[in-house]
Order: sequence, then structure tokens, then C-alpha cells
Amino acid sequence: ATTASSIRELLRRVEFTSKARYNGARRLGLHNIFSQWTLAYLAIGQIAISMVPALKLHNNFSENYTNFGAIFFGVLVLAYSLLLGMGNFSSRSVVMHSCGMELGNLARELHLFDQTPDVSPGRYESAAKDYYQILSKCENHAHQDYLATNSSLKLNELAWPPASNHRYIADFIAWAYAVALSFGLKVLHFA
Repeated sequence: ATTASSIRELLRRVEFTSKARYNGARRLGLHNIFSQWTLAYLAIGQIAISMVPALKLHNNFSENYTNFGAIFFGVLVLAYSLLLGMGNFSSRSVVMHSCGMELGNLARELHLFDQTPDVSPGRYESAAKDYYQILSKCENHAHQDYLATNSSLKLNELAWPPASNHRYIADFIAWAYAVALSFGLKVLHFA
């Protein structure tokens, strides 16, 4: 009986962790996409500002101010590119997704063990060892991934917006602000 309850508890942990890793992979993938778009809009802003004096377009700003804007956007693009390279969101997302898939395979094996009336303690120990080996292959999921998984498992307690989405919302607002700023500067210079 102890082994059966241990198998059920391990199965619960494996399934929960697998879902959290999938949420982490999704979060990192979105972070990568929004980061790339932000970088693209910063580069567009830099190019647009640099084109104003080159094309002798009419604007309400002095040439020094326009040059400062072009240099400022250039520094932003460079710094943001370096930060994106350090974050490595795309490959981290792939690794986390792979970890979720391995945990899902282990969960299917544990389902079979859970339905078998007589499971030896050795099989439980082997499955537990596999679980920890899989976990050691990639970084742990973030707290917001845990919260998103927990919320999805308890839909009746879900409030809008879920606590785990506050970071996504803040990141989206920052991204939208950068887009609006780039577009606003472009409109000012071409007006």
C-alpha cells in the first residue's frame, strides 16, 4: 500500500512538473518573440531617425537633437541585442519543452504502475531516480509557471487576470510602449 501511494504521489508531482515545464517553455517562447519584435522596432526607430537629416526632411528638432536620437537608438539596439543574446530565450524554451516531454513519458509509465496491483519498491525507486535525472537536465521553471499550472488545475478558483499573468501583462505594456514610441518618433520626423 505504501508503494501504491508513493507511486500516486510521484505521478502527481511528475504531471504537475511536466505542465509547469510546458508553461515555462511557452513563456520563454513568448519572451523571445516579443523581445525580437521590440528589437526590430528599436532598429526601425533608429533607421527612421537617421534618415531625417540624410534626406533633409523637415522636422521641428535641431540637427543635434536628431543626431542624439539616432545615437541613442543605436545604443539601445546594441544593448538590447546583447541582453537578448545573454537571455538565450529560444534555446532555453526548446530545452524546457524537451524536459516537459520526457516528464510526460515518465508520467505515462507511472500511470501503468499505478494501475498494476503489485508494484515492487525497486520500480518506484527507479522511477523516482528517472524523475530527478530528467529534472537535472534543464533549469527549473519560474514561479509564474508554477502559478499558471496551479491555476489551470483549479479552474473554479481562477480570477482574472491570474497572478501568473501580471508579468506577461507588464512585459506586453513595455513592448507596446516601445512600439508606440518608435511609431511616434517616426510620425514626428515625417510630419
